[in-house]
Amino acid sequence: MRELTSHRGTKLNTPEAINEEVVKFYKALMGSSTTSLPAVDRNTMKKGPTISYEKGVALCGSVVDEEIWKELTSIGDDKAPGVDGYNAYFYKKTWSITKDDMLMAIKEFFQIGKLYKPVNCTVLENLCFPPKFIQWIMECVHTVNYTIMVNGETTPPFNVARGLRQGDSISPYLFAISMEYLSRCLAEVRDFEGFKFHPKCGRLNITHLCFADDLLLFSRGDQKSVKNIYQSFQKFSQASGLQANMNKSSIYFGGAAVQEKLNILQQSGFGCGEFPFKYLGVPLSTKNLTIMQWLPLVNKIIGRISSWTAKKLSYGGRMQLVQSVLFGIQEYWSQLFTIPAKVLKLVESYCRSFTWSGSNTITKRELIAWDKVCLPKSVGGMNLINIRMWNQAAIAKTSWDLAHKSDKLWIRWIHSFYFKKLTVLHCIDSKASLIGWSRRSLMLC
Repeated sequence: MRELTSHRGTKLNTPEAINEEVVKFYKALMGSSTTSLPAVDRNTMKKGPTISYEKGVALCGSVVDEEIWKELTSIGDDKAPGVDGYNAYFYKKTWSITKDDMLMAIKEFFQIGKLYKPVNCTVLENLCFPPKFIQWIMECVHTVNYTIMVNGETTPPFNVARGLRQGDSISPYLFAISMEYLSRCLAEVRDFEGFKFHPKCGRLNITHLCFADDLLLFSRGDQKSVKNIYQSFQKFSQASGLQANMNKSSIYFGGAAVQEKLNILQQSGFGCGEFPFKYLGVPLSTKNLTIMQWLPLVNKIIGRISSWTAKKLSYGGRMQLVQSVLFGIQEYWSQLFTIPAKVLKLVESYCRSFTWSGSNTITKRELIAWDKVCLPKSVGGMNLINIRMWNQAAIAKTSWDLAHKSDKLWIRWIHSFYFKKLTVLHCIDSKASLIGWSRRSLMLC
């Protein structure tokens, strides 16, 4: 990096000035904390399960040598635990030499972890995590520092005040614990005056679904209900500092009056979305997907094939790519939908053409019938996955789950609104006079 423009528009071209500007930028990004956030509502946190005494004791149990070695070996070889630059591979290979010092340092941390007094009202405490365990966690949060590599040289380390960053091994756990506060804030809305459930959520008291940082909120399409549920979300936002991304958030309506829609959109500030929309990589729709809505899957496969066509690959190499990569792309969709025959035929055509000709366009070249290629090697095939049969098997597994895993929320929801007191087999039987089309389509379409 020979030149850098500062945030003020100044051109920097000396190594010292560039280093100083880079450090200044990251200090501003990670080196300050918000001190005006309201505390977590203890009354809200009481409305749910907490850590039992027995589990608390287990969390604070003595750390043994085998645990430390196991965690060390789970770290990627190229990961550097500290600013000294020594990666995990170094410690693994020199364990016979560094073992005693490493064990002593790690055990010392678990014995004398410091407690930071300002953090005295956290979600961890309200969930009844033991004080000693909280000490360990807060020590990790408050002792974070970074060094930046600029032009092959590292800057002096600097402390940050915003805690752990994405990629830290305990970040997902702390995020999940924080989301527990969000869930309890949203659960409170059930008792608010004027709040009404979404018509398909009332029986199970569902107000939201959360997967990582993706959140779906459900309510009846009236101003009062939407205002109540959004206020509960705001309560969490104010305490955590996490805000909804207005550019990526939308409200989806079903059966609401036009004026009611306009009032809700104006009140909330969100845009109006339309079905289908993409969620967790697949389209969500209130109806069966059209062929056009399946194109993202087909285009993704074509794009992957196009990136390989320039490479000189043997038949065996192309088959391996089809088996592992292309199958993996459609595998996720196969577990969620019954893929239409036309789409399956299109996917098979691209896989077949790439296997035999290395092309990203559909050709008729075929040395062996594709059905035979998908047979096991013991009967003369190439052991490629038959995606039609895989799709049927995946849907069969879903049917099995529907019949036997009643502890899952989504299964309880389907039984509550569609199957009711009927069994899965009754719902699959298209001749059963009491089975509505929606139940059969749920299982068969």
